[in-house]
Amino acid sequence: MSKLSKLFTLLITVTLFSCSGDEGNNSTAVNPPANSLKKVTETTYIAGNVENFSANFNYENGILKTISDPTNRIEITYSNNRISSTIYYKNEVIQNSYSFTYNGNLLQTILNTKNNFERTLFDYNNGILVSEKNQSLIGSTWQTGYTQNYVFTNGNIIEENSIFQSNAPYKNTYDYDTKLNPMHYMNPDVRELIGLESANLKTLNNQTNIYNYSNASSTTPILDFTCQITYNAQNLPISIKKYTTSNTLVSEATFEYY
Repeated sequence: MSKLSKLFTLLITVTLFSCSGDEGNNSTAVNPPANSLKKVTETTYIAGNVENFSANFNYENGILKTISDPTNRIEITYSNNRISSTIYYKNEVIQNSYSFTYNGNLLQTILNTKNNFERTLFDYNNGILVSEKNQSLIGSTWQTGYTQNYVFTNGNIIEENSIFQSNAPYKNTYDYDTKLNPMHYMNPDVRELIGLESANLKTLNNQTNIYNYSNASSTTPILDFTCQITYNAQNLPISIKKYTTSNTLVSEATFEYY
């Protein structure tokens, strides 16, 4: 996921939890699903800035109830096994809250219910996600600030076209391994709560190469980043390191599972 994508994720967990320091492993669990995430840590090295992110996944009766570190916490509420709302706390003070709405089994909207003027819309074609739009309410009109258009093949995003406000669109394409995404065994809605630089959690497998293009209509890929991935015995990543083509480390993430 590009830095731009992460900045405009509606549920900006990475930003909210960054720079929290190393809190150790304080996650708790009550009957977590096998191979579900226990802890994620990530360090990014972008434009000379080093940022640290860490989050523990806490379960009750087999259901993910909170994502937390000592300072920050996201509480999750469900309806019919789908996320219906989340509340984000910092130092036990509510910072933001969100509601999730669906059309059948498809997530349609995430709305910031604290201010009611930010939302993300999800569009589908034959049940496959084709776009996300981040919008703000200006006066009485919803205006789109950022759009991501997807092309999925076999559960993976092979092409992503992004538009930020009136800027020219840009395009990325991706290669994948054949192993499982870190969130493979988790409720699919949870993927909307976490954004990482090192991995795209919406996909079936894991990105190994990331390409950009001189413009959105170009068909000539330019290798941008590569990922080095270490797996556990269940074919889940335990480490992902993202490098530029000059072998500069951009980010490194580690994953622990139950």
